[in-house]
Amino acid sequence: MNYLYSFLYCIITAASVVFAHSVTQTISPITAAFLTFVVCLLWFNIVNYKLAKKTYRTCQNNLSLIFLINLATAINWITTFLAIKYISPVLFVAVFMALMPIMIYLLQLILLKKPLNRIDLCSSLIIIFLVSLLVYSQTPAVFDQKLYWMSLALTALSSLSAAAYFIWSKRAQDKLSLNPTQILSIRFYLLVTVSAVCILLQSHFSMTGGFVHFYGKIILLSLLTSIIPLFFLQKSIQKIGAVKTSFFMPMTPIFTFLLVMLTHGKINFSTILVLLLLTLLLLSHSFYSNRKPKLKIQNA
Repeated sequence: MNYLYSFLYCIITAASVVFAHSVTQTISPITAAFLTFVVCLLWFNIVNYKLAKKTYRTCQNNLSLIFLINLATAINWITTFLAIKYISPVLFVAVFMALMPIMIYLLQLILLKKPLNRIDLCSSLIIIFLVSLLVYSQTPAVFDQKLYWMSLALTALSSLSAAAYFIWSKRAQDKLSLNPTQILSIRFYLLVTVSAVCILLQSHFSMTGGFVHFYGKIILLSLLTSIIPLFFLQKSIQKIGAVKTSFFMPMTPIFTFLLVMLTHGKINFSTILVLLLLTLLLLSHSFYSNRKPKLKIQNA
């Protein structure tokens, strides 16, 4: 029962990508991102209202770090919404999740001067090979190839910015003593601002399907992308700890594939095989990265 929240987090995350792909077929990705994260911004500020003064007073004294968190968040979600419009949810999640440990590894190597680890390097090369196979198997025969590869580049940028967010938010927790809810309450401002400016420059805001239908989809997207999965993530960390929780995250591509298969009924066995290999490798990498070294017992 303790592991239920981890599975629910992966399932909801997979569902959010599948639903975002569907929503962006009828709503502009920028419009969807703006409205979705206005809801998230309001929600997390309401949740954090008791600590609001303390949070914003701390932010005023550390604007550069807060800006970096907002910048990473804005790039992450805008590129996600743009990419997911043109490529399949399975391909997006698989590439995003596979590149994540590589991006974190590279950023730690560059920003934190972490020493080179041969096992991490070998794992990264194998992951890149499997991702290449997956991209090759998913490349459409009849489609705008430039748009396809641009979407994959946006997915890679989304993964890089998510990795940067993890590093900078961890720094904010350590340096500023901000808890996760406080960080969530201040991370969406630049995203909302940039997407709002883009909408104004486009001078186009379309509402399809009526008011209730349109905003119903936006609220559901907000729940699926941030509010519900973060609740399950926090519960999972509370029940089984952060390390064990991280073991389950690489299973998200499998859940995404199952959801797509249930909704569309298409089975690609080569994709299944590559996804399984990729998931096993990511699980192994997650286990190795979080393994605690054995302590030597010294004689008193």
